[in-house]
Amino acid sequence: MPGGDSSSSPPAPVYTPDSAAFPPSIDGSHPQARSHALRRDVFKALMREVCAESSEQIIAVLGPRLESLGRLAVNLQLGPAIRGDRHVSSRLKAARSLEDVVVAAAPRLEVQGDVTADVASLRAQLLSAQAAQAAAENSSRSEVYRYENTMGFLKHARAEVDQLKKEVKRLRALEVHNTKELESYRASVDAHTELGDRLENRVKLAEETSDRLAQMIKREQEVFKASVASPTAQSRRLHQLLSRMDATDDSATVRFRRRIEDLEERVKRLVRANKTLRSRVKLEEMDPDVLVLVVEGLSTGELDWGLLDISERTRVLLKGLLRTADPAQTDDSLANDLARAAFMETDPLEESTPEARAADARKTTPGTSGDAVRKRKKR
Repeated sequence: MPGGDSSSSPPAPVYTPDSAAFPPSIDGSHPQARSHALRRDVFKALMREVCAESSEQIIAVLGPRLESLGRLAVNLQLGPAIRGDRHVSSRLKAARSLEDVVVAAAPRLEVQGDVTADVASLRAQLLSAQAAQAAAENSSRSEVYRYENTMGFLKHARAEVDQLKKEVKRLRALEVHNTKELESYRASVDAHTELGDRLENRVKLAEETSDRLAQMIKREQEVFKASVASPTAQSRRLHQLLSRMDATDDSATVRFRRRIEDLEERVKRLVRANKTLRSRVKLEEMDPDVLVLVVEGLSTGELDWGLLDISERTRVLLKGLLRTADPAQTDDSLANDLARAAFMETDPLEESTPEARAADARKTTPGTSGDAVRKRKKR
């Protein structure tokens, strides 16, 4: 730099005492010929002098040019005429030496003040436009970022929508499958229900058939018992008849006794027949006493209502039915109608009276009573 400061000169090389090489001499002789003539401090002083002289020469040559470069840089930074002159820029680009640069950067004296004002205005407009452009770029960049974020969110939302659509499709398919299974289960339940109803009806029919068969068996058993008992009774009567024929006593007393025994036997047979008749008639919802009385009265032409152990209301009803009966109706059908009417009009409370219990005691039938038949019918 100007001033010749030795601190800015390049430092001299430092050689240690232990070094095997020696610095070369100024006159170009071999280092070993003058190794003992030069000492270290002398060599340093010589190097400083050489550096100082070289620096002074360089500064003397480059000083004016450096001053011109400094002024040129200051003018380029501060001169408005130079900043707004496009010709200066073109000349600076075409310059190839320092003199050309100085000449190209020299301000033009013919530039007017209004041109400078226009250039300043244009420069302000340019700066404003650049600022607006930068703001627009920042805004567009933020919009681009926002658009990219929106597109990312939209992509993510579309992926979620696709996933939800797949899930909805899977759930719908599962619902259809479950609906089909439910329909098949319902059809199976309906089939089982129908089968159960059929089996229940079949069981009821089998029970009814079994009941009818049991009743038939019971009747057949009674018929069989009667058929078995009839020959036995006939054999006994024949035996008694033979024994009486063999007897020598033929007085009136003996004949009356035999007549009484025959009548008693006949009464027993009639009682057994009456028992069978009463058991059959009660199953058909008829009053056996009324039926027998009406049949006998219609056959003889004399109907005595006082022989029946019935209430006055039932007696009045039966008399009215007899008076209003169709003359063309047979005696048997009329007797059946009166017996059924008496059976339907019988009051259970009246049957529970002492007179009714006494009448029941006088009855010879062991069959089912009318009250029991009505209760069975209600069940």
